Amino acid sequence: EYGGLGLHYTEHCIAMEEISRASGGIALSYGAHSNLCVNQLVR
Repeated sequence: EYGGLGLHYTEHCIAMEEISRASGGIALSYGAHSNLCVNQLVR
């Protein structure tokens, strides 16, 4: 509907785990953006 990939929270968690293996800071930034910001925009 909004031009995204259409993935769900399972895929999001897998991506977070993989990113956090390399850098916890980048994973935290990605998580904050995708969970806190984008969900509010959709509402």
